[in-house]
Amino acid sequence: MLILLAGFTLSRYGSALQGILTGGSFPEEYAADPSTYWSIFLLDLGVVVPVTLAASAGLVRGAAWAEKALYEIVGWFVLVPISVSAMAITMPVNDDPNAAIGNTVVLGIVALLFAGFAARLYRLLFREETGDTL
Repeated sequence: MLILLAGFTLSRYGSALQGILTGGSFPEEYAADPSTYWSIFLLDLGVVVPVTLAASAGLVRGAAWAEKALYEIVGWFVLVPISVSAMAITMPVNDDPNAAIGNTVVLGIVALLFAGFAARLYRLLFREETGDTL
């Protein structure tokens, strides 16, 4: 699942990566605010994706640190889509020219899916231990 989350994050930057590699154009979000765009770009592709892939590799190898990293990464992946979805909802309300209803719907669905995955995963942390205890 972590590899899918990393892939989803990476897929958001397909056109930007193509623009970088081919010298082509960048997405409209870049033109609106280049500093913010690059900050998020570098955070996602320079930190989030590599850490997610490292945790995936650690889980496959049974590393002790990887399970702790799993919960932290899933926490990131549940909070960010919810906040981005909320921002996408406010954009058309405030007549933002970059608002896109389709993007808002997709982000809302992604936020719900990620929240469902996180709820299922975190439920394991809070399950009752079974066994004989007196």
